[in-house]
Amino acid sequence: PPAIDASRNDASPRVTIGRPVTLWCSVSGHPFPTITWRKDGEEVKPSDAIRILDDGQMLELLDTKKEHAGTWTCTAENDAGARELEIQLDVWIPPVVRVSSEAPIKAIGETVTLFCEASGNPPPSLGWTKGGQPIINSVEGVRISLKGTRLDIPHMERSDVGDYTCNAHNEAGSAESTIHVDVLGTYFLMSLL
Repeated sequence: PPAIDASRNDASPRVTIGRPVTLWCSVSGHPFPTITWRKDGEEVKPSDAIRILDDGQMLELLDTKKEHAGTWTCTAENDAGARELEIQLDVWIPPVVRVSSEAPIKAIGETVTLFCEASGNPPPSLGWTKGGQPIINSVEGVRISLKGTRLDIPHMERSDVGDYTCNAHNEAGSAESTIHVDVLGTYFLMSLL
């Protein structure tokens, strides 16, 4: 039966979205095997985005997309039998981040809560800054949730006014999103008699 040499592939190949990647299926056997590629069970044909070269022993993704992540299978077949090689491809995606608050403007003494939503692969780690300075949890002041997805300012003071930024980073890149936190002004209403 055919033999497949898997050593040319990384043990767990990963590629950043938009970059090219090559998957290898180096085969031997007499007669020389026919090679077919499948992605998650579906047969793969050459296209603008996918090149299959060297009698099928090399598959190139020219512009990797999110949907290219998953199981790629190369099957080598001849009269003597068939062999398969499975390759798990991981596609890294840079973070996308968004900061939000139901009410970033509050009266002095009230609580302001900021939320940080981030996506990416691998899942990004989060950090907060105010005016460019890293924020750390304090006993009386700002509190940041365990994974960094929420920041609470429990008793708003004038010193809490400013730009709060959530930074997200992973192996594929980084991103940030900023929100301005302010205190409500004091207004006097005069009744007209």
